[in-house]
Amino acid sequence: MTFNKLLNSPVFFNTFIKNDNFFNSLKEKFPEILADLTSSRNNPNCSCKNRVKNHLQSKLVSDANYFENLLNEEEFKKIVEEKSNEIEATQFNPMEEHMRMMRESMFKNSGGKIFEIGKTEKDWNNLCKKLESDKVSFKSFSVVDHQDKLVVYFI
Repeated sequence: MTFNKLLNSPVFFNTFIKNDNFFNSLKEKFPEILADLTSSRNNPNCSCKNRVKNHLQSKLVSDANYFENLLNEEEFKKIVEEKSNEIEATQFNPMEEHMRMMRESMFKNSGGKIFEIGKTEKDWNNLCKKLESDKVSFKSFSVVDHQDKLVVYFI
């Protein structure tokens, strides 16, 4: 059983997040989402569940060992075995799966990167092609005009 399968199952919020040991492990590992974790544990209709889910999905690769070890703890391993049919029966939302793939592997965040290019339209087109071919995502950018070049800051 993968943590991602569990996370995409109602069992995650109905059972696991309500387990004190599981909850405490998550809050210690990810204190930045403590408020959302607490709300998602106590309020079944909280929109914070999506924030918790998205945050944890964004950490599946970088913290893979943590998630694997967590599910291998005896207490949680037993719950996974008991609830395996419920977890496996969960249907993935295709859009959620697409977004997960984008977050995990398809796009690289260019936040904080700086590119220096010439001032011609061809130079700008080459930068755009590079961003597209490397599948680089960014929130915004700014351009500073210097005498002989453009400096493009990606955020």
